[in-house]
Amino acid sequence: MHARRSGVLAALASLALASPLLAQQAYTIRIKEPGPNEGRAVGFSQSTVSSTRLTAENGAVLLDQSRSLVYQASFRERVLQRRAGERKPTKLRRAYDKAVAIQDGREETLPYQGKTLTIEKNKSYTFKPDGGEALTGPAALWLEREFNRGEVFDPQQLLLPKQPVRLNETWQLDLAGLARDLETATGMQIDGKTSTGTGQLTRVYQKEGRTFGVLTLKMDLPIRSVGQGKEAIRMNPGSRVVMEATLDVCIDGTSVAGTNRSTFTASFNSTVPTGDGKKAQLTGSIRGIIQETRTDLKN
Repeated sequence: MHARRSGVLAALASLALASPLLAQQAYTIRIKEPGPNEGRAVGFSQSTVSSTRLTAENGAVLLDQSRSLVYQASFRERVLQRRAGERKPTKLRRAYDKAVAIQDGREETLPYQGKTLTIEKNKSYTFKPDGGEALTGPAALWLEREFNRGEVFDPQQLLLPKQPVRLNETWQLDLAGLARDLETATGMQIDGKTSTGTGQLTRVYQKEGRTFGVLTLKMDLPIRSVGQGKEAIRMNPGSRVVMEATLDVCIDGTSVAGTNRSTFTASFNSTVPTGDGKKAQLTGSIRGIIQETRTDLKN
């Protein structure tokens, strides 16, 4: 019993000595993306709930609408071609075990569930199942959103620190790329001057000989307007997108393994003309959760 107690005390003492050293060490955060002939298995889900309300000057409700949307997918993919510096491969093979969309409670199995696709970029990405014609239109909607519209939020590369960081150290996020992605995907113009964002490395640990870390990312992005040109609707002050992501990932660049859980809330209000010389109040919100798990595929 005395020997066991001594062993426990020794372990605790070692941990106490190691903790300050871990806090002082600076880590260069490197998140691996599969290169040519490398692969990964991915489980992904995204759920959103949106509401929109239009109220006339006399208090009459002109529009009151709520919608929900869920997308769930699991797949194994292998990269065939990737250009240096590009965020997405230019050619890959992806085998879908699951691909389901649930809109307002109605579930739909997507046409590529159980199939293997060749996904290739020419002017834009195309999606061709083995032995079939390329998917287009509604059949390719979610693939278009991921590859051609940039609607799937992926903070892993976009918001990483450019310099080494220490445990519990905070860094300022470069939000320019995220603002561009949001504008492309949603039509929202973000006020870059007043947007704020921070990242923090909150934990570092070893797993299977690799260094893993937990990173938290927080963003507050005021919305200036929604839409383009003459169709743009200017938002009132207070309209904003608030996002938070927690990544538990390999940070030494040797593995794609990790998890990502992101939440976002967009709230907006605007005063809009109704066409009869009067105005109405447009208010709405979008709330969403994204969860993703990635593991390495062996050759």
